[in-house]
Amino acid sequence: MQGWVHNRLTMDLFGEFIARSKPLRGQAEYVSPDCIAGYVGAILTLRSREARYNVAPSEVNLNAPLQMKMLRRVRGPPSNRKLSRGIRATELHAASDRFPRGDGQGSIDWAAALLAHNIYLRGGEIGITDNAELDPKRIITFDSFVWHEPRPESRGRFWLIVWVVPIKDPKARHSAYPTPVVRRHTGAFGSDALDPYDAIALALWKRRRPGAPFPLDSHGAPVSGWWHMAAAAPGTPSGDDPFFTADSGEVYTTSDTRRLAKRIAVLAGIPATDVGAKAFRAGGSTDARGKLGETGKALIKQRGRWASDVAEIYQRPLLHDHLEASAIIGDSTPNIDLEAICEGWAQPTFH
Repeated sequence: MQGWVHNRLTMDLFGEFIARSKPLRGQAEYVSPDCIAGYVGAILTLRSREARYNVAPSEVNLNAPLQMKMLRRVRGPPSNRKLSRGIRATELHAASDRFPRGDGQGSIDWAAALLAHNIYLRGGEIGITDNAELDPKRIITFDSFVWHEPRPESRGRFWLIVWVVPIKDPKARHSAYPTPVVRRHTGAFGSDALDPYDAIALALWKRRRPGAPFPLDSHGAPVSGWWHMAAAAPGTPSGDDPFFTADSGEVYTTSDTRRLAKRIAVLAGIPATDVGAKAFRAGGSTDARGKLGETGKALIKQRGRWASDVAEIYQRPLLHDHLEASAIIGDSTPNIDLEAICEGWAQPTFH
């Protein structure tokens, strides 16, 4: 018991030391009580694992809870999270005229933005997270896209399936998740700036068939089976090569996604500091919720690969619903979100 009390007192003093210290990074004036408790808890856990017994059981933890409670009262509620607005359809429309979406790298970047918005990709799901090793089995490659002919569920339009592996899977237990994306119209290829199908098809064609015109019919629409004409040839990317690459030629990273979001934000009239790598995920899911309402809650979770609410896991995804969600997302009507009008405020996290 004396050893437990001594260890607990030592950690209480360590916690007080942190509380009196000024953070070395960021703009915060002090270390938050939750952060202090996290540091103390981590050290106790590691030391207990090393010793193979609990070095300071909860029954001797008397001072720390009172200390943290006092700090929370004195310092007030925690500050808001860093503002992180979403890139929504309105911003993509505003940026589309000035974005070089028709050239080589521009076509890749624009396809990345539209796909991330359409299926709510995390920053690292476009390629890889910063400093991560490249694993062709867990990123979006050329083979991740499966192209399909029109069918009744797609309302006679071309569509595709993209296989995405959630990045929040550090133990590599999750398999890729198939997400349908439909062509938003039956008109001329490239006439809809927010059509993710056309954007991805153009990026693919320019990588595989540089200099060759995209195969179109007499109405300017893609011909049937056009993707077979874009098969990998010598000197072009193979099926397991990363589909989204940056100017350097390397696979897209979270930082590249962040830079892309900031670039589009500036073109749309939003301060670059207001957006981050999750801007497309936040904006796309917000647009979808605005169009689908409460009834689309389960579908949005499926398309966004959110693993929560076990009951909804048993709801099987329907192709028609996915294609409809893919088609209407770019038609979002003006319905401003609170973060856009409340300067400096970001939606809080409750869990």
